[in-house]
Amino acid sequence: MRSISPVRAGLAAVEVAVGDGETAAAAARALCSLWWSSGPSRNWRVPGENVVRVRA
Repeated sequence: MRSISPVRAGLAAVEVAVGDGETAAAAARALCSLWWSSGPSRNWRVPGENVVRVRA
């Protein structure tokens, strides 16, 4: 992780990876409530992994 200048605008994304879709969605909603956001993405799974992912 590196510091960025507060003068430059940018986009940040946080990816949550947990065991089930309900928990993933709840975690993403909690993160999105901390600042302006377009909301969480749809949940998805990567074949071969035992987690559900969602981006906030």
